[in-house]
Amino acid sequence: MAESQTHARLVQAIVSWIAQTPEYCRGIVLVDSEGSMAGARPPAVNNYVPDVYVSGSGKGAIMIGEAKTARDLERPHSQAQLVAFLTWCAHNDDSLLVVAVPWYMTRAARNMLKYLQRRTGADGVSTTVLDGLAG
Repeated sequence: MAESQTHARLVQAIVSWIAQTPEYCRGIVLVDSEGSMAGARPPAVNNYVPDVYVSGSGKGAIMIGEAKTARDLERPHSQAQLVAFLTWCAHNDDSLLVVAVPWYMTRAARNMLKYLQRRTGADGVSTTVLDGLAG
């Protein structure tokens, strides 16, 4: 399925955030997009392929990035993805889950992550929701 322009912009926002974040900018950045070559795509994480995956950043930090449009955020599939990523992060020290959503979905995304963290016992997982993004 072709990705929407909004989704592509949100994925690019994650990549731009990585470039400005010292802990991750030196790592290997893998992006799941239409232009990515097969060997340069992120690995599956608990049976779901994230939009962005960063490893090898020096201190062992791994980052999973997921972009969600307003239409996608509250769908069961998206929630299952986020649960899978939170569960994986809970078992991997120094990991971070970054979620990019349009600016008007920022609060909903933060609340959803908190709810899913409590539900899955992943309260200690570091998460970031990128805000101020166009939708």
